[in-house]
Amino acid sequence: MKRLRSCSVAQLRGIQPRDRATEQPVISYPFPPMSDEPEYLICLQCDTPTYQFEYVKGKLAQVVCNTCGADDPSDFLTEAELEEQS
Repeated sequence: MKRLRSCSVAQLRGIQPRDRATEQPVISYPFPPMSDEPEYLICLQCDTPTYQFEYVKGKLAQVVCNTCGADDPSDFLTEAELEEQS
């Protein structure tokens, strides 16, 4: 049996939750804010795009090429970086 998530009366009435320390409204977004991260990276080993990567604090932390299996971040570039090298 699936358990439903409970919510407070304030949430049902549309009242924003407040931070107890500052009494300021807590603003939450359903999605993370837009960033400068690229949509995809290009693998330098096989020249194919990959969409499986993770940035941490603006730096490429993890990446995997599904075509050739490369996973070293230095083997991947953005489209703009690849064009600069050409």
